[in-house]
This record gives sequence, C-alpha cells and structure tokens, in this order.
Amino acid sequence: MSDHKNKQFLESPENFLKNNLLIVRLQALAFGAVQRTFGDKSIEEYRGANKPKYSEGTILTVNIRKTDSCFAQNSSGKAIDACEVVEATGAASKHSHRFEAYYLPFFNNKAKTMRLQPPLNSTSSPKFYFTDEMTGCAFAATPGPLPQVGHFNFTTTGTDDGAIDDGQINQSITNTFGVPQKTLKKADYKRDAADHVTLIGVAGTMNWNFFWQRFSVQGMNKGKYIYRIGAAPTPI
Repeated sequence: MSDHKNKQFLESPENFLKNNLLIVRLQALAFGAVQRTFGDKSIEEYRGANKPKYSEGTILTVNIRKTDSCFAQNSSGKAIDACEVVEATGAASKHSHRFEAYYLPFFNNKAKTMRLQPPLNSTSSPKFYFTDEMTGCAFAATPGPLPQVGHFNFTTTGTDDGAIDDGQINQSITNTFGVPQKTLKKADYKRDAADHVTLIGVAGTMNWNFFWQRFSVQGMNKGKYIYRIGAAPTPI
C-alpha cells in the first residue's frame, strides 16, 4: 500500500521533497540458518546469525508509503506526511505505481560505490537512486551520464561510535574517484547533531541530478520523534 505516494514522487521528486518527509529504509537483515551444537554434556545450544541483507549497490523494486513511526513538519512547523521508501513485497496492485531504483547501502568505516546507467542509453534501467540516511557521511559522484556514486564513512577511532574522520573521508574520495564532479560532505549539511539527510538521484535527459533533503529533530510526541524538513530540496 503506497497511499498514492509513489505516484506523487514519480510525478515530481523535487515537489515531493518540499511537501513530505522521506526516510530511506531499504536495508534489512538476512537471517542465517540456526546452527545446533552439542557440548560435553550433550546440551543442545542454538545460535542464530544475521547480517545486513544488502552489502553492495543493487537494484530494488521499491514503495514509498506513509509511516506512523515519527511525526513530520514543513519548514514553517505545519504538520506534513512522514514517508519511508521500502523494498516492495507481495503482489502489486494495478494502482501501486511501485518502481525500480538503484540502492547503495551504508557501512561503518567503509567506502561503498556503484555505477548508474546513462538516462538516454538505457531506457529500461532505473531512473532513481537512493542511499542510506546521512548523519555525517559523505556522498560523491563522478561526471558524465554514467556516473559512479559513493557513500563514504570513516571515523577517527575506526569504531562505529567514533567521530567522523573528515580527512580520511576526503582521502578515500580522492583515491576512489580522483576529482569528483559532485560531493556532499558533513560540513555542507550538518549544523548539529539533530540534522539528518536523505539524498536521492533522478535521471535527467542527459545526466543524473542529485538532491538532498535535510530533516532535524524538533522534539518528541507520544514517544516518537518530530522531524522538521527544509523549505526545499537542495541540488548538488
């Protein structure tokens, strides 16, 4: 069920980001088989393993739907719809408008990259790109209609909860792309700890266009976060 949000997004991604909060929730856990072991006293022990379902860039069929997991406001503080982009499951109704998109996951202390197909030369390829929410990471893209895009995250301690290492991120971008055409780094979008960013790519006539929507924590209501979005999405 997309609540007509797929259709609204497909008609105008920029306008959608002006009027809706959009959170990327495409990563999932893949649960490994339960293993049975026997100790010295023949006591059965069970171990369950899980890992992220997506570790590299891929193409997914997605849905955009309203969510009640948080509250959203526009830049003036007026209530708007909070939406999430998720992997589509089950049979599609004829009115669902689910669509394909490139998806690049985030991993702590890693650089993840993928290649997007050119808009004109691949009419069957996805026309949209999503990556995981950014709270200190960096995005970069190479020039041209067939860009390589990357999500870069490194910390000063090499641990998940360490401070962002801007120097190592910059070096990783240079090592991977040389001089990229487009970048979005922490200093460009993060004013304080309350800021989050959703970044999307939209295939144009000749090239890919990238936009980001900042949303920040305004408080809590009934145990749920209240997020306020910027007045308009920002092009990179």
